[in-house]
Amino acid sequence: MNSMKRFISSLLAGCMIAALPNVTTVRAENETGAVEKEETVYIVTDASGKAGDVIVSEWLKNGEGRKEIKDVSFLENIENVSGEETFEKTGNDGLVWKSEGKDICYQGKTDKELPIAVSVTYQLDGQKITPEDLKGKSGHVKIRFDYENKTKTTVTVRGRKETAKMPFAVISGMQLPADHFRNVKVTNGKLISDGKNSFVIGMAFPDFMSALALRKGDELYGKLQEINIPDYIEVEADAENFDLGMVMSMATSDISSLLQNKNIDASFSADMKKLTDSTDELVSGTKQLKDGTSALKDGSKELYDGTAALKNGTSDLKNGLGEINEGSKTLKDGTGTLAAGAHALKDGTGELQAGVTKAADGISQLKDGSDALKDGTATLKNGAAELSNGSESVHTGAAQLSAGTGELKEKTAQLSDGAGTLSAGADSLAAGVEKLSGGISQVDDGLAQVQSGAGEFSKKLDSGMDQLSGGISDAESGAKTISSGLSDAYAGAETIAAKLPEIAAGAGALQQSISDNAASLAGAVSADAQDISSAKSQIASAESSVSTLVSEGVLTEDQASAILSALNDANSSLEHASAVNANASEKVSGALNGFASAAGQLKGGADQLASGASNLKEGIGSLQSGMSALSSGLGTLSAGASEMKKSAGEGLSQLTDGISQVKNGTSSLKDENTGIGLLKNGTKQLQDGTKQMAEGTKQLAAGAGSLDDGAKQLEAGTNSLNEGAKSLSAGASRLDDGAGSLQSGLNELHSNTGKLTAGVQSLSDGAKQLADGADALDNGAASLKAGIGKAYTGADTLNTGADALNTGAGKLHEGIGTLDDGMLKLMNGMEQFKTEGINRLSEILGDEMDEVIDRLNSLAGGESAYTNFGGASADEKTSTKFIFKMEF
Repeated sequence: MNSMKRFISSLLAGCMIAALPNVTTVRAENETGAVEKEETVYIVTDASGKAGDVIVSEWLKNGEGRKEIKDVSFLENIENVSGEETFEKTGNDGLVWKSEGKDICYQGKTDKELPIAVSVTYQLDGQKITPEDLKGKSGHVKIRFDYENKTKTTVTVRGRKETAKMPFAVISGMQLPADHFRNVKVTNGKLISDGKNSFVIGMAFPDFMSALALRKGDELYGKLQEINIPDYIEVEADAENFDLGMVMSMATSDISSLLQNKNIDASFSADMKKLTDSTDELVSGTKQLKDGTSALKDGSKELYDGTAALKNGTSDLKNGLGEINEGSKTLKDGTGTLAAGAHALKDGTGELQAGVTKAADGISQLKDGSDALKDGTATLKNGAAELSNGSESVHTGAAQLSAGTGELKEKTAQLSDGAGTLSAGADSLAAGVEKLSGGISQVDDGLAQVQSGAGEFSKKLDSGMDQLSGGISDAESGAKTISSGLSDAYAGAETIAAKLPEIAAGAGALQQSISDNAASLAGAVSADAQDISSAKSQIASAESSVSTLVSEGVLTEDQASAILSALNDANSSLEHASAVNANASEKVSGALNGFASAAGQLKGGADQLASGASNLKEGIGSLQSGMSALSSGLGTLSAGASEMKKSAGEGLSQLTDGISQVKNGTSSLKDENTGIGLLKNGTKQLQDGTKQMAEGTKQLAAGAGSLDDGAKQLEAGTNSLNEGAKSLSAGASRLDDGAGSLQSGLNELHSNTGKLTAGVQSLSDGAKQLADGADALDNGAASLKAGIGKAYTGADTLNTGADALNTGAGKLHEGIGTLDDGMLKLMNGMEQFKTEGINRLSEILGDEMDEVIDRLNSLAGGESAYTNFGGASADEKTSTKFIFKMEF
C-alpha cells in the first residue's frame, strides 16, 4: 500500500520537475562515498521533433575524494566544464581523470541512436499542416506529442523469461502567451495560467504495457487499459498569429527511484481492504486538516496585519530619527559655524578696539575738517550773494546798453540818409560848376566876336550885350545856387563834424567798458568756479571720512546715511551752480566778444566819417572862395558891360578897354588856380568827401546793428548769469546748512567716543564668553550627533527587520492560503482518489493485483533499467535522463 502511494507521488513529483525553467544539473554531496555518474543528454530538435545535435553532460561525483577517477566514455570532443583537471585515455574508451579529490563535470558529443524519439504533429481547423506553414496563421490548433520507446530487454516474471521494453517516463512542457492563444486545453497533462501566459505540462509512459511484458489479448492487459496509462500529450487552443516558443521534454528510465523500493509487498491484495478503510480515515483526516489550515490562515492574516503595523511604526521611527539625524548634522554644522564666528567675533572685537581708537582720532580730524568746511561754505554763501547782486547790476546795465544801442542804430540810420542827401547836393553842385564854365566860354567867344568884328560891333553890340547880359545873369544865378548849396553843405558838414567826436568817443568808451566788464565778469565767474571746486573737494573729503567711520564701526548706517544725504544735496547744488556758471560764462563771453567787435567797427566808421567831414569842410571852403571870386568877376563883368553899353558911342578905344577888362575878368574866371579851376577842385573834393561820408555812415549803421545784436545777447547772457547766480546762492545756503548739520553731528559723535570705547570693551568681554559657550555647545552637538547617528542606524536595522518580517508574514499568509486551497483540493482529491482510484483499482484488478505487483517488481530490477547512454565503468553507480529542446 505504501509503495503504491509513493509511486503515485513520485509521478506527480516528476511533473513538477518538468515545470522548472531549465534542467541544469546541480551538484550534491555523495553520502555513500562511492563514485556516482549522473548523466544528462541534451537533444536539439526541429519543430517536428527530429533530433539534431546531441550533447552529453557527465557529472562524476567523487564522494570518497579520490585523486584519480576511472571512467569509461564513448563520447567525442570531451571538454572539462568545471575546472582545469585533465584526463588520460586508457584503451579504446577508458579515461583516468586527475581529480585531486574534486568532482568532475565534462561534456562531449556522440551520434549514437537515442532510446526515445519524439514526434510532433500539427492541425489547423481539423487539417494537418506543417509547422512552417502554420506559423503566423490563426484558427483552432492541435499539437500532439507522440513518443517512441526504441529499447528492448529480457525480464523474469514469476520465473519466466519474457521480452520487454525498458520503461521510460516522458514529461513535456511549453508556454503559450495569452495574446496568441485562448481557450487552451490539454490531454494527459495540467494547465496553469497567470493571466498573461498559459503553462502546459504533460506526462506520458510510452509502450508501458510492453515494459510490463504484456501483450494484447492478455486479460491483465485489458484491465490495465481501463486505467488509461497515457502514452501521448495533446494540446489544443484558439490561435491568433500562431507562433510557438521553446518546448522542453524530459525522458527518464529510473523507475526504481520512483518506486523507491525494489520489493513491493506481495501481500498487497490482502491489504486492499485495509487501504479502503484507511482511505476513509484519510478523507476524514483531511477534512479536519482543512479546518486547521483555515484557522491557521486567519491567524496568519492577523500576524500579517500586526507586522504591517510594526513595519509602519519602525518606518515612522526611522524617518523621525532620520530627520533628527539630519537636524543634528545641521546643528553640528551650525554650532561649528557659531564657534568659529564667536572666535572671529572675539578676534574682531580686539581689532574693533584698535579701530575705535583710530576712529576717535579720525573723528577729531573729521570734526576739524567739518569746521573748515563750515567756514568755507559760509564764505561761499557770502560770495554767491555778492555774485548774485553783481550779476543783477550787470543785467541792469546790459539792458540800458541794449536800449542805447537801439537809439544809436536809429540815429546812424538818419545820419546815413543825410549823408545821401549831401552826396546828391554835391553832385548838383558839380553840374552847376560845369554849366558856369560853359557860360564863361560863351562870354569869351562873344568877346572874340566883338573884337574880330569891330566894324560890326555897333550892329551887333546890342545882340552881344544881350547875350553877355544873359550869360552874366545865368552865371550869377548859378553862383547864387552854388553859394546856397555850399552854405547848406557846410552847415551839414559842421553838424556831422560836431557829432562825430561824440560818436567816436562813445564808441571808444563803449569798447573800453565792454573790455572792462568782460574782465570783471570773467574774474567773477572764475572765482565762483574756484569756490565751487573747493567746496566740492571738501564735500568729497567729508564723504570719504564718513565711509571710513562706518567701516570702522564709529558711525551707524542711519547716521552715515543722514550725513551723506546732506552732503549729496550740497554737492547736487554745487553741480547745478557749476553748470549754470559755465553756461552763463559762455554766453556772456560770446556777447562781450560780439560787443567788442561791433564797438571796433563803430569806432572805425566814426573815424572815417570824421576824416570825410574834414575833407568836406575844406572843399566847401575852397568852393566858397571860388564863388566869391566868381561873384566879384561877374560884378566887374556886369559893370563893364553896362559901361560899354553906355559908352558905345565913345569909340573903339573905350570899347577896346572894355573888352580888355572883360577878357581880364574871363581870364580870372578861367584861371585854374583862382577862378573856375578852383571851383572845380572844390566841387571834386566835396564829391569825394560826401562819398567817404556815405561809406562811413554805412559802416557806422552796420556797426550799430552788430552793437545792438550784441547788446541783446549780452542782456540774455546776463539774465542767465543772474539766474545761475541766484541758484548758486541758494545751493551755497543749503550747503552751508548741511555743513552746519554735519558739524553738529560730528560734535555729538566726538562727544560720544568715550561711550563707544566703553561699549567696545564690554563687547570684547561678551565675545570671549560667547566663544567659550559656543565651544561647549559645539562639543555637545558633536556628542548628540554621534548618539543620534547610532540611534538612526539601529532604527534603520529595526525597520529593515520589520519590513522583512512583514514580507515574510505576507508570504506566510500567502503560503498558508495556498496550503488552505491545497488542503481543499487535497480533501476533494482524497474523495476522488477514494472513489475513482482505490475503489476503482480494487474493482478492476481484483485477484490480478498480485500479478501486477510481480511485474512492477520486475521493472524495479536492474536488468530492465536504462541507466547510461555515453558509457560507464563497472564500479560506477549511474543514472541518466534525456532533455529534448524543440525550436519552432
